[in-house]
Amino acid sequence: MASDKQQSNEQPQRESCSFTACPPAAAERPAASESVAPISPIPAARFKVLLVDDNRANRLVATCILEERGHLIEAAGDGSQAIRLAQANRYDVILMDVEMPGMDGLEATAAIRAAEELLEPTFGAISDGASRDSDFSPPSPVPRRVPIVAMTAHALPEDRARCLAAGMDGYLVKPLDAPGLIALVEGLASGQRRD
Repeated sequence: MASDKQQSNEQPQRESCSFTACPPAAAERPAASESVAPISPIPAARFKVLLVDDNRANRLVATCILEERGHLIEAAGDGSQAIRLAQANRYDVILMDVEMPGMDGLEATAAIRAAEELLEPTFGAISDGASRDSDFSPPSPVPRRVPIVAMTAHALPEDRARCLAAGMDGYLVKPLDAPGLIALVEGLASGQRRD
């Protein structure tokens, strides 16, 4: 077990995709009449995502899907590490496994939301001698409320309600559906709710 000093200097884990997802053969593809969520074109913006899951295989799948879209993924294996990374870095979205040993995703989300509440918004300062002109608009407050998406194998409506009540902004059921993951992450990161 790492000491407190080592944990405070802990870096996010980087997952590596050593394969490329290939489209299914024509015989395996759904018929045109079947309902399949289309994957939107590669976005112009790249988003920074914190992926929190104690299962390495789950992290790898989500990482590969999102990295193919050009997004930067940092991974954490538990809720405590997620809190430290969320406080030390700015993320566009956090994907949070709900059930993890130690601190679960609901507890980690509550701690992240509590930390956001404690932080006062700060605005950019104008240096001495500088004047505000009519074109100047102050930067938006920092920090902002980072969208957090639940990832869970529990698919009942009350499970979804429990996650949203805990401060999460979206909900994904495992195993992850690539088009659904992409739409939710990119929608929330760009400021559009699509849960």
